[in-house]
Amino acid sequence: MKLYAIYSKYNEVLKDKWFLPSLNGEFELILKKATCFGGAWETGGFRDAVLEKDDLIITAIKENMGGVFVYSDTDIQFFKPVKSLLLEAIKGYDVVCQRDHPDKDGELCTGFFVIRANKDTLKLWKHVRKCGEKEGKDQASFNRMLRRLNHWWWRLRYLC
Repeated sequence: MKLYAIYSKYNEVLKDKWFLPSLNGEFELILKKATCFGGAWETGGFRDAVLEKDDLIITAIKENMGGVFVYSDTDIQFFKPVKSLLLEAIKGYDVVCQRDHPDKDGELCTGFFVIRANKDTLKLWKHVRKCGEKEGKDQASFNRMLRRLNHWWWRLRYLC
């Protein structure tokens, strides 16, 4: 199973000290360094970093059509093998992600998720990216798109 991640100079330390050492070879890692100048939270560079992330996810969907892959920000750390849990969780769903906070109706997180690469998820993520061009944030766009496209909810699952 492939795991896609992107990092900027602002999270390179997290990538090197915690993210990469915690992977333990469980995934085929596709790691991309952001080409944008910035990346710090809510700066002009953050918007550019989000768009690069969205582009990576769209590319990953196209490369894995018919399969499943993981996207992860590099501020994630793994404490035990998770691949089999993720494969079990995605059965029957297109996207499996975690809630961003404990509020039951809260936003779903775009910093770590499993996704089935198909025409529906490609369409969803192209919409997310288009909104991200205006807003500079993908998580809000992702959640809004899912709420607007009610027919998606039956194929979405959240963890935690």
